[in-house]
Amino acid sequence: MLEYYQIFNVDTVQKDEAAIIQVLMDIKNKKLSNDLTLLNYFKEIPINFPAQVDFVDRDLAELTVHPSQAVAMIDQKMTFLKSSHLPHDVVAKVQKVRPEAKQAVVSRFSYAQIRSERRESVRVKVVGDHDVFFRGDSFSFGGRLRDISLSGLSFVTAECPEVDEEIEGEASIAVSGSLVDVPAKLLRVLEDDDGKKYILRLNPTTRIENIIGQFIFQQQSEIIKELRTRG
Repeated sequence: MLEYYQIFNVDTVQKDEAAIIQVLMDIKNKKLSNDLTLLNYFKEIPINFPAQVDFVDRDLAELTVHPSQAVAMIDQKMTFLKSSHLPHDVVAKVQKVRPEAKQAVVSRFSYAQIRSERRESVRVKVVGDHDVFFRGDSFSFGGRLRDISLSGLSFVTAECPEVDEEIEGEASIAVSGSLVDVPAKLLRVLEDDDGKKYILRLNPTTRIENIIGQFIFQQQSEIIKELRTRG
């Protein structure tokens, strides 16, 4: 989850949290206008709806939230708070969510830099099984597509071949009923429950970019349909 954000302190941890709580209290008491919104990522799609502050205590707040936000909060177990009254974005732990009542309780507030908002292009977590093969002069292996954007992808495999980061090759991706070949560079290799996760940067042509873009749109539609069904 830390890939989405980085916590930082303006003052001490306790003073930062007290300042955040005070803003929420002032919004709740109508001393400040309510422009509070929440941000979550559901299978990499940003979910961003307004929220209402119903109750504030020393270290927690009870909010009225959108049903889709509630589902995303359950999945992530955290949420970002945004308001013009806050000097920085805030990350909070989700303590309890009741989607049917549109209520959520959050606590442990900290200022945060949201790394995911700096992404070059929209990324989605892939629904279903789609194969990826990465090959070059001295290597060839494949796995299951985990997520994808116009500029990159990740895939997981139990093969765990030893290849150097920054190595260049070609990725073959099964998307939208087609097998597309894209020049790619290996950026990072991470440990994963299913073996290892390989993160590639892609360099697609305009034609391939259009095919990947269509696939991303299809994936987004399926994810949003699931979100609405669960909410």
